[in-house]
Amino acid sequence: MVDKISIIVEGGVLPHKNIAEQSLVDTTKLEEGFYRLFGQAIPEKNLHIQVDIKMGSGRNKARDIFKERLNKKENTHLLIDLEGRKNKRTEQLEGLELVNEKDLVFFMVEKMEAWFLSQPDKIEKYCEDLLKNKQTLVADEIKKPADEIIHPDNVLKTILKRHSYEEKRGKQVKRRYKKLKDGAALLQLLDLEKLQDDFEDVKRLVEAIQNKIAQN
Repeated sequence: MVDKISIIVEGGVLPHKNIAEQSLVDTTKLEEGFYRLFGQAIPEKNLHIQVDIKMGSGRNKARDIFKERLNKKENTHLLIDLEGRKNKRTEQLEGLELVNEKDLVFFMVEKMEAWFLSQPDKIEKYCEDLLKNKQTLVADEIKKPADEIIHPDNVLKTILKRHSYEEKRGKQVKRRYKKLKDGAALLQLLDLEKLQDDFEDVKRLVEAIQNKIAQN
């Protein structure tokens, strides 16, 4: 019997007749990125434990999917952007009507991109296969702890523009950050152990996964 740990994650798109096929493909890749990241928390001897990642689109929709699964008595968790300073946690839980479920709610502080900025060597590695600008190191452009960076997605966009290029119509152009595609690839490069050291909620989520393993 396979025991399932469900994680509903803010982001991606949900199937709809007006959604482009490529966006659905990229959302699946993003799910795979999260799966590979948190799969690092499961030893090979515990293959009967399965981490089920479901992208939930916007935070309200992700919240609704999370609550639906809770009502079905599933072992589920919610991972969403904080989109603010760490002292806003309680305020956001209240706004989302999730105070009673707070032990099952985990925040990406402020957003997923902060995780990437916390491991600049992974951004460097990701850029290796691109036409990379090596004038400066990515780490030199990150001036504070990643969980204190405001709008980390904008910071990552700027870094990728400075450090990488792509071919477009036979010309080299600055690379634009693609949240689904680039996010999926970068997630698979992250070191989960280091991520736990840098982000309290990552550590809490990993502990939740490992507690489930210990119960089996």
